[in-house]
Amino acid sequence: MSIVGNLRSVQDADLDAVLERPERVKRLVYNEPLGRDDANSRPLLARFRRRKHEPEDDWGPADDGEHLDLDKAWQGLHFLLTGTDMGGDPPLNFIYRPENWIGDVDVGLGPARAVRSGEVRMIADELERLPPETLAERFDPEKMMELGIYPEIWDRDPAEDDTLGYLLHHYGELRAFVRRAADGGRAMIVYF
Repeated sequence: MSIVGNLRSVQDADLDAVLERPERVKRLVYNEPLGRDDANSRPLLARFRRRKHEPEDDWGPADDGEHLDLDKAWQGLHFLLTGTDMGGDPPLNFIYRPENWIGDVDVGLGPARAVRSGEVRMIADELERLPPETLAERFDPEKMMELGIYPEIWDRDPAEDDTLGYLLHHYGELRAFVRRAADGGRAMIVYF
């Protein structure tokens, strides 16, 4: 199994709607149906009770937003931004921090996390001040392996597998994505 990091830009109103009813996050990130349709895996009696007593949720996001697939580079990027395996200082710890959960709805590997539009602007500004060369200086394969930074490939021979190039490629995509979200006044959802 691979763990792939994802970000989706969303309107603030859509993020508020998801925070109000966390089960909506699947509609937002995977375009899954809500309401009656999401109960089909329940026993027949439970589905009947839900249909009878709970109205269908016909909410849908205002737009699809933009999606960014960080592949397996997500924790390596987090390390280059924060110097940690998880956590670190805001706002650069936005990829992998154990807070701001959107309920307890599993969207692949646990719940998604919310990043408000104001924080997205701060992240974009911080990333703007961090050129790829600065991140390259922070690349420490030995420390990354010691911390178990996923996918634990950092000590490979650079002549055979350019792991730093892999991270810097995804960093360029990440910077551009976050800048577009910030410029559009959008929030983000981070999920794995």
